[in-house]
Amino acid sequence: MNTEIRCQLCDELLPKSKDAQRNHERDHHIDSVYVGESRISILRTNGNFTCPSCGVEMKATRAFGVHLKRHGLIMATSKKRGQLYLGDAEGNSKHDVTDGDSMLNHSPSPTLALEISTNSRKIKKPPTCTETVLLASDSLMSSSQAQQDKLMLAQLGRWMPIIYRCKEKDHGFLTSISTASTMLQDNPPVGEWLFPDPDTPSNQLSIQTNEDTLIRRIKSASKAAKILSTTNHVELTEAECKILNQDWLEYPQLRYCCSQLLAGCIMTQDEVSILVNTIEPYARDSLIDAHFERRSTSSPSSFPTTPGRYGFLTVCLLPTNDGQKLVIGTRTSNFLVTSSIRLDRQSVNIGPVTTHFRPTTSTKIFLDCLSIELAKSLLDNTKINRAQSLPSLYQLKQVRSKFDCLSTYTMCRSSSTMASPLKLQPTTIWTLVDQDSNHTTMSQEKVGSLLFRTIALQVIRHGRSATLHLDDFKPIQALSKDSSAVASILHNICSLFDNQKEIKIIGNSALNSQLVDLANGISNKKENDKKIEDIIMELYD
Repeated sequence: MNTEIRCQLCDELLPKSKDAQRNHERDHHIDSVYVGESRISILRTNGNFTCPSCGVEMKATRAFGVHLKRHGLIMATSKKRGQLYLGDAEGNSKHDVTDGDSMLNHSPSPTLALEISTNSRKIKKPPTCTETVLLASDSLMSSSQAQQDKLMLAQLGRWMPIIYRCKEKDHGFLTSISTASTMLQDNPPVGEWLFPDPDTPSNQLSIQTNEDTLIRRIKSASKAAKILSTTNHVELTEAECKILNQDWLEYPQLRYCCSQLLAGCIMTQDEVSILVNTIEPYARDSLIDAHFERRSTSSPSSFPTTPGRYGFLTVCLLPTNDGQKLVIGTRTSNFLVTSSIRLDRQSVNIGPVTTHFRPTTSTKIFLDCLSIELAKSLLDNTKINRAQSLPSLYQLKQVRSKFDCLSTYTMCRSSSTMASPLKLQPTTIWTLVDQDSNHTTMSQEKVGSLLFRTIALQVIRHGRSATLHLDDFKPIQALSKDSSAVASILHNICSLFDNQKEIKIIGNSALNSQLVDLANGISNKKENDKKIEDIIMELYD
């Protein structure tokens, strides 16, 4: 009985078994593999693969995959995620390459759903007696001790809380019982007088306020009350928090959905509140986001170790060399606030650093109801590739590195409806060249931005196969001034073409090195200072 068979590709004699044939084909007839988060393509040259870290050459594909593991690199045989080498340390597994469901039998991931809150359509109940006292004394957002003092004074004075509701705003007053009875019998030309709802037993034992009353008060008393009057906000729920904690590998649409969900949210801490105008999502998985949060013990982290008010979610300030970054962290991702305004006073922060809000474990988050509806539509679309209906470059994150990685070019940044006009959007290396200017000549920083714009559009259109064409690059280089830092970097990039008409963008570490230097030389501060003035004019009363 014949126990051997010849390979149809190379005529080598092999044992007559499916495993032997499959392993031979993988080891000797795979001509390219893809390494790391950016899926850098490594071609078999002269029969061998060359390690990008140490330069060693290896013939067998599986052995090469095991070698790469020692450098902390994961190798795939396809650009599609999921076809990875998962063998043991010796590379002896019969299932070194997996493809989809062949790994194991399991139930498919459940469909995610966002419930649209109906709070904005409910008839608003009057505040309770406790809430009315706090409204009357402007203490609804004060510390617990301050609230206790106000309630004690109202009790000692035997004051009767009463509500004046006008244009859907509730105003608290304290008066005598007889005066309250008289006022309730009057019919004011505008608005109406109401008695508060009675406190529940829990209200009488401890100070508890209705979150709907709280957010209405924050918005009506804010410095941006006029524009906020057109919005509805509801507190983040545990169900929504669970969606924020879902894995992007299972649900790739969450990269776009979750940033939209948080866009336009209001965060409160004691008497301080902010409106989040722009927010950027980052995955914790290094394979799907090149800018993932570092995990070393010395690095600060936004990872929630214990459940909080909403579940596994934390709001924190992370210290960096540039300043403190305001981050909403879940177990699968984190969200960087890149534009926000204070509501209790005029203050605008633009960029990755936030200075006007200090969150704690008791920080509350209220979602914009319109953002919830928009996020719901994204959640139902697994093929979505952008977060909002805005120009593509305005949805790229404010990053200055990893320009050779595909995740850098995902259109996942989201903005509130109020801050969606382009003149209110934070300026980035992608959009600096698009800003209005009275100058007839282009600044060197805008020349650099023009190159980033060109590169980004190529990747958005063509993905991993995107290239920078020499015909597109040369006109940009011609705009640079001799002896300028930008000209020097563009000269270095030009040398990378090496008599070629185009060069790859994704996986091109040499190009990335020059682009990082170029990005570090581009300042957005002047343009963002103008944005701050525009935001103050547009959003504040």
